[in-house]
Amino acid sequence: MDKTCFVCFGKRDQQPLIYQEIPRKQQGEEFFLFISTAGPAPEPALKRLFRSAISLSRLGHPAQFFLKLLDFMRNEEPVLFPDDGYLSNSLIVGMVRRSREVYLFHNRGIEAIHWSGETEIEDTLDSLPEVETIPLQKTREQQDLFNKTVEEQCVLQRFSLPAGSHTLVFAPSREFVKQHREKFLDSIFFPSFTAPREEGINIETDLTFPAMHWDIPAGCKETAKAWKRGEKMRRSSLPVITGAVALIAAILIIFNPFDLGQRRNNLPDSSVLLSADNGTPGVEAGKSGREELPPGGNLTEEGSPAGEDLEVVSLQEGWKQKFDAALTSSPVVCGEDVIFGCRDGYLYSFTVEGKFKWKYRSGSGIGASPVCYADRVFGADYEGNIFCLDVNNGERIWNRSVREKIVSSPRVGEDLVIAATLQGKLLALRRLDGEEMWSQKIGEGIWASCTLGDGYIVAATTDGSLIRMNHSGKIEWRVQPGGSIHSTPLCMEENDLIILGTGDKYIYGYSLAAGNLMWRFAAASEVRSTPSAAGGTIFVGTEEGVLFALTLNGKQLWKRDVGGAIRSKPLILGEIVLVSNYNSRISVFKTDSGELVDEYQVGAPVYSSPAHAAGRIFFGSNQGMMYGALLSGV
Repeated sequence: MDKTCFVCFGKRDQQPLIYQEIPRKQQGEEFFLFISTAGPAPEPALKRLFRSAISLSRLGHPAQFFLKLLDFMRNEEPVLFPDDGYLSNSLIVGMVRRSREVYLFHNRGIEAIHWSGETEIEDTLDSLPEVETIPLQKTREQQDLFNKTVEEQCVLQRFSLPAGSHTLVFAPSREFVKQHREKFLDSIFFPSFTAPREEGINIETDLTFPAMHWDIPAGCKETAKAWKRGEKMRRSSLPVITGAVALIAAILIIFNPFDLGQRRNNLPDSSVLLSADNGTPGVEAGKSGREELPPGGNLTEEGSPAGEDLEVVSLQEGWKQKFDAALTSSPVVCGEDVIFGCRDGYLYSFTVEGKFKWKYRSGSGIGASPVCYADRVFGADYEGNIFCLDVNNGERIWNRSVREKIVSSPRVGEDLVIAATLQGKLLALRRLDGEEMWSQKIGEGIWASCTLGDGYIVAATTDGSLIRMNHSGKIEWRVQPGGSIHSTPLCMEENDLIILGTGDKYIYGYSLAAGNLMWRFAAASEVRSTPSAAGGTIFVGTEEGVLFALTLNGKQLWKRDVGGAIRSKPLILGEIVLVSNYNSRISVFKTDSGELVDEYQVGAPVYSSPAHAAGRIFFGSNQGMMYGALLSGV
């Protein structure tokens, strides 16, 4: 079980009081304490409370520790807390975790928000299964221990964390979260936060608040067999205490007032050029099942030239550019330019050598990968804006607002632009002016990008449906492979094949024409990666970080563990395949044997899929860095 805690400082001069202990073993106890002002709370009193909290014995049941803490608050209140509003003017959070069981104590003025990294659903803490509120007065003897004011303003809860990725944020209010929502999405919620020691997390806020993140493996036990203490308790009067093993990044950030929304390819006309899934590369298989190339592009697929001497293939430092938010949108190469979206709300264009050309400000963060078609570039943002720009200067040609969040990439054909929303709506727009031609709801949500082919559309929904439609929106067939679908389907017309991964840990092959199941392959982990194919071999990654090479009939050729979740689309360049992952690196393998050729390490997890042109590999990181790494030997 991986665990990360961080604290973000705002404009206030006061530093929060933080204490953390990390267990050495999974069965050990994790302890976290956070105290900070959210108003005119008396700092000396909060420091006294902080020191007392970390001094109390935690032997026995976790609930007893928090009851003792309440006892201290009740007894010391007349002296330390003469103002009855001290609890409403402070943020107090205490947590004890033993395996998957969590005991959480906080004052009621805090908004406890849970974010699921699997479903990307934001809800209150009560949305977790089996959340239990523990009464603060259980017996007649205990009833006299607690002042009613303290009791009414504090809550103690117990819950078990299900398998998956979880983030908890303890904010001053729901309004606070709404006001800073884009920054929460950029740096905390999506896809799961990391906090570099040197840079921390950039949250532009004038208040201090904590957040926690867990990655729970499916095999983790519900409760620990032995409730042994972790590290020996470290006592300190310093305002901030960090463990050597744990990552607690705290930064004092002084910015201008937060201003939401104000933050900051010349392709053949005859080709149907498709951007891939958010986090997948720029163009997807067309009629031949092979990626089309823009003029001047060096992308090599099946039958394309590549270097024969793989022993000298290497990735080296090239240019890189830092942005204010995560880059989960995959870059697309348009002629001599590389274009990508950022969660700061801009679509950017750079030359392949790294020179800035233009940027376009959308209404919200951009996670969807852009699409280039002729002299136009198409994109979509989280507020539901679908837009068309001049690829040369970034000037807007049209914009269509659907007011539903979009994370998947639009698809573009000769006459149509197809877009899908997280609310499950599929839309067809006229390419020239953005006029809506039709729309319909086909599922609970759509995460994966669609495929737009010759006379057909293939879409996949988060509630597990794979659907083929015609260009008029009529459903021709619908199947349900099993589990949610976040993997963008790869359509191979010449082979009558659709390849995709699902949440039930399988990779499926379906008939493109009829929707019949051709085969399925057990991947042993959820699959969100979009498949690639070349030379009769399919490449696809899993959430457990395994890259598979399969035949067209679903037989395994080889597999390699890259050390981190793969949510990107593998990039095939002749005899090598490159894949980005959450282990903060790009790995290069031989396509025939899976032999590791080279690795390129970066400073943060990578969701974006790599693209290739002019001897460079382009990709963005979750930390907001765009790379133009040099690729030699190809």
